[in-house]
Amino acid sequence: MAVPTDRVDVPVGAQAPDRRRARRLAAPLAALVAAGGAAAAVAVLAPGDGGPSFCPFRTLTGLDCPFCGSTRAAGALARGDLVAALDHNALLVLLVLPLAALAWALWMGRAWRGRPFPDIPTRLVVALMAVAGAWWVVRLAVPWLGSGLA
Repeated sequence: MAVPTDRVDVPVGAQAPDRRRARRLAAPLAALVAAGGAAAAVAVLAPGDGGPSFCPFRTLTGLDCPFCGSTRAAGALARGDLVAALDHNALLVLLVLPLAALAWALWMGRAWRGRPFPDIPTRLVVALMAVAGAWWVVRLAVPWLGSGLA
């Protein structure tokens, strides 16, 4: 004779899609949490404001690299100061962060649907490197576009 239980039998594959989706979304959500934590840290700690430069290129040459001022720009953005962020590094504010947000949204959408992230075209990588290189040249040529560290 069978003993009655409160357990309800669920077909084997019924919960599997939800678990698979949660597993696929774990990486993009973890990246979002990490980015939020980093933004909170730079907003509160304000690294680089008056402190030493951690940029190896700047330490060796005394010149700004294309990304010098990015930590201070991210901190200014996290504190809601867009003008200061643009002053520290406009490339980060106008190109890098919007592209990162777009890539994250694409990653999240594809993970939700169970599709892999698409390959990044080489032409796009070369174009982004060319923009960073051009920004670097303009930034070195126009003193007020520098990161502001003297």
